[in-house]
Amino acid sequence: MYSKIDKALENIKEKNAFRQIKTPEISSPSIIDFSTNDYLALAQKTDLLESFYQEYHQVHLTASSSRLLSGNHLYYNKVERKLSDLYASKSALFFNSGYHLNIGVLPSLSSKKDLILADKLVHASLIEGLKLSSAKVIRYKHLNYEQLESLLAKNYGSYENIFIVSESIFSMDGDLVDINKLVDLKRRFGAYLYLDEAHAVGAVGLKGLGLAEEKGLNLEIDFLVGTMGKALASVGAYIITSENIKEYLINKCRSLIYTTALPPVNLAWSYFLLNQISELSHERKDLAKKSKYLKEQLIAKAVEVQGDSHILAVIVGENKKCIDIASRLELSNIKVQAIRPPTVPEGTARIRISLHQKLSYQDLDTFVDNLTITDGN
Repeated sequence: MYSKIDKALENIKEKNAFRQIKTPEISSPSIIDFSTNDYLALAQKTDLLESFYQEYHQVHLTASSSRLLSGNHLYYNKVERKLSDLYASKSALFFNSGYHLNIGVLPSLSSKKDLILADKLVHASLIEGLKLSSAKVIRYKHLNYEQLESLLAKNYGSYENIFIVSESIFSMDGDLVDINKLVDLKRRFGAYLYLDEAHAVGAVGLKGLGLAEEKGLNLEIDFLVGTMGKALASVGAYIITSENIKEYLINKCRSLIYTTALPPVNLAWSYFLLNQISELSHERKDLAKKSKYLKEQLIAKAVEVQGDSHILAVIVGENKKCIDIASRLELSNIKVQAIRPPTVPEGTARIRISLHQKLSYQDLDTFVDNLTITDGN
């Protein structure tokens, strides 16, 4: 076994795809960070933390049990009620993480008599959920609605249930799904729509509830997934759905049932932030303006950039070249991530630009000035 592992590690290193867990250095004001998912910079606001500690300083630090035993503390109920109110009376169920949620929900809901049609570029957690499901799974080409419609038309009536699965903002490309199109297709073919809004919640929408809210289609999404661990600077994830589906998942979803509950202090922090999410429209607008500005500057520099959100991707192609670009930027105190396969398709290694609201326009200009794609520069 060990020789097999050694060989596999050698192969990963040869492809310049070797990953390591690095301990970050103490944060310095001189470092311009384009790697965090703290899109609204809430984790950087010390006044928020101070306000929270003053009000919640006696909250317990552990749940010590799963939710179905003795771990379902008061703050779970508060957070789920708050989410239900925000999403216009649909029910909410909270999970330890988006990964726990995505590997558990679809396997619980689907059977061998069902079909799942998933965008080719959905997150790894959703892919694992698809593998755990006993349903027939077809992954359609990224954002290819013609292929999706063709698959729906071909399979309509042949399965008990059909699920359409997509992200709203794709985490490695920063592009947006056409929610209007997905809703139209799910209505026409009687399908269910599962939408992962992990990178949209907090950062997009009038109330910060994501792309579906921005389009006025929240109530059309059968299974809407949001996370607290990105723009909302906390931990955990939730699904917005009907009350009977919530009750079914409580009884059937293994990644919920057999996991120790989150500590009360984490849920209290989430509740504290959810009470402020609707008031952060200035931060959302500012973030959108900065993303638009940066993309325009990169295009003006003839850089191949994609993304229509606060996530942008500079496509490099080759793994080593991507690593070298990230290393050169680091020498200029610019922190970025070189994203390589298998996270993205082969031959599409890229510099992932993850914007947060606290970045200044000078920071954006500094990034553009120091970004060099040509070998040897």
